[in-house]
Amino acid sequence: MPAASATLSGWSLTEVAVLGGLIFGVGAGLNGACAYSTMARIVDGEVRMLLTVAGFALGVLGYVAVLNRQWLTRPVASPALVGMLIDWALVAAVLLAIWAAYELTRLWRTRPAGSSLTQMILAPQYRLSTSAMVIGLAGSAIFLIFGSPGYTATLQNLIEGYIGTRSPPATGRWVLLTAVLVGMALSTIQRASFRV
Repeated sequence: MPAASATLSGWSLTEVAVLGGLIFGVGAGLNGACAYSTMARIVDGEVRMLLTVAGFALGVLGYVAVLNRQWLTRPVASPALVGMLIDWALVAAVLLAIWAAYELTRLWRTRPAGSSLTQMILAPQYRLSTSAMVIGLAGSAIFLIFGSPGYTATLQNLIEGYIGTRSPPATGRWVLLTAVLVGMALSTIQRASFRV
């Protein structure tokens, strides 16, 4: 999407960014879940996962304190280099669309006998390939239309907006976060997996 590529931004690969990624990865490993898995587990009734969200909030406050002491400077986004690759991206998109059509056909032909489309959409569990395709297509569309949809950025903007170091999250972020939570709640209800 050439129009979307102009608004995408990226971050410089610095030592601080690599250290932050390492710390985040270690934290996710200790937590036993990434950001979205943490949310899904909270919706499933794992109340202890709220400690992760509280820890994240404390981390944001610590980050703001470090910024205020000028021990660190806030990273500045720079234009992503996607525009230079747009021709290759269109070729890759066409190839991926052909592959997705093939996979859809294959999945439909190998479905359990007598299954309707509605039964397959509301199935308690998807095949890994189907799940990956749905998540990939939805995630790509959201990223190209909206940018990074991470709820962690929404939470960070909320906390920093509350203490006055940044503007609060845009309405679109709240809508997206609400949609994710509603989707997770519907999944929990459908799977009957809620356990405190």
